Amino acid sequence: MASTLGRLFAQELLLHNTNFKPDGIIPVPLHPRKKRQRGYNQSEAIASGMAEIFGCAIRTDMVIRKKYTQSQTRRNRIDRWENVEQVFGMNPKARVHSGSYMLVDDVITTGATLESCAQTLVNAQVGEIGIAGLALAKG
Repeated sequence: MASTLGRLFAQELLLHNTNFKPDGIIPVPLHPRKKRQRGYNQSEAIASGMAEIFGCAIRTDMVIRKKYTQSQTRRNRIDRWENVEQVFGMNPKARVHSGSYMLVDDVITTGATLESCAQTLVNAQVGEIGIAGLALAKG
């Protein structure tokens, strides 16, 4: 279902913004331990559907989650920002090319996770970065 939602989301984005065409889609990574617990990364599933529509690669190799963090769902706004500070890093093994990338998360509450992840990409000077979240939560 997440991949289908990703395709529909990308089609809507193309209808309303024809200027941004990503060279790659980067799902917000989960820590390996959390991915093992869940069995999947929901942002990666959404991103795979989006990559199909945009006709670009899904880049799960670029950004890594360096720290295991607890869920953001029960945290207040300030705790959310502190919880994701310096959590992400660039994968030293990844081949990174300058270009345009879309960073994808499943739910945006405060934007802390996406901002932290985007800052990692900005620091690596990857080029243009777009962000997309499938849902917006009150928080």
